[in-house]
Amino acid sequence: MPEENEEIKKMEDRIAKLDAQQKQLKAKKRALRNRISQQNRKARTKRLIEKGAILEKFQGAGTSEITAEDSLKA
Repeated sequence: MPEENEEIKKMEDRIAKLDAQQKQLKAKKRALRNRISQQNRKARTKRLIEKGAILEKFQGAGTSEITAEDSLKA
């Protein structure tokens, strides 16, 4: 009987360790996904800024007075 109790205790300890590892892996996975999202947002922002600068360049003088709707119409 004592051997069975020890074996059960060892198995329960192993389960607890595996649960902790699983929790750590989920946290790492979440962090990596967040990093990917952040990089995608930065890349999109950069593209938008570059395209906006090019549009502004072609609009010429008085670009500060041109609205977004005017740009769409042109």
